[in-house]
Amino acid sequence: MRPDWSRLAATLLALFSGGQAEAHGALPGSEGFYTGIAHVFQEPALLLALGVTILALMPDWPRRYRSGVVVFATGLALGLLLGRSLADLLPLEFALLLIAMIAGAAIALLGDRATSAIQVPIAALGLLIGAACLPDPGDPVDVLVTTTGGVSVPLVAILAVGGAYDGLSNRLRGQGMSTALRIASAWLCAIAAMLAALVFRGNGWGA
Repeated sequence: MRPDWSRLAATLLALFSGGQAEAHGALPGSEGFYTGIAHVFQEPALLLALGVTILALMPDWPRRYRSGVVVFATGLALGLLLGRSLADLLPLEFALLLIAMIAGAAIALLGDRATSAIQVPIAALGLLIGAACLPDPGDPVDVLVTTTGGVSVPLVAILAVGGAYDGLSNRLRGQGMSTALRIASAWLCAIAAMLAALVFRGNGWGA
C-alpha cells in the first residue's frame, strides 16, 4: 500500500504545534524540549543544512526521498552517538556550512542527475546535525529531553515537507519543479558559502 505522506505530514504538524501550545502549560520538565527546538532555529548553519537536506530528497520523487530519509536518520543517530567526539575533532558550524555548500552546488548543477551519490552528503549532514543538536553535558534526563527536542525539528520538517510535496506532486512534477529545486539549491549554496567564509575569517584560520 502506498504511504499517505500528506496525511502523515498533517498529523505531525498538528502534534508539533499542539505541543508548542502547551509549552507554558502543565507540562513540568518540558522546558528542555523546547530549548532544543529553539536551538535549531537560532543556528543559521543548522537551518541551512536542513534546507539543503530537504532539497536533496526531492528529485527523483519518491524513490530518493524514501531511501534518503533512511540515510539521513542513520547519520542523525550516529551523530548523536559520536557528537562529543565530532565536536572535539572538527568545528561543527563550519563543517555544516561546507557540506551544505557542496550538496547545494551538486543539486543546482546536476538536478535529477545527481543520482545516488547525493546520499553521501545527506548522510554527512545527518551526522553533523545530530552532533550539533547535542546540548552541553549535564543531568542525563535533561540532556535527553533537550536532545529529543532538537532532533524532532529536522525529522518533523523532512516528513512534513515530504508529505506536502506528495500531496501536490501531480501539479508540481515536471521541468518547472526541477528548475525551482535547482534555483533554491543554488541560493542556499551561495548563502552557505558566504557564512562559511565569515566563520573562517572570524576564527582567524586564514591569518
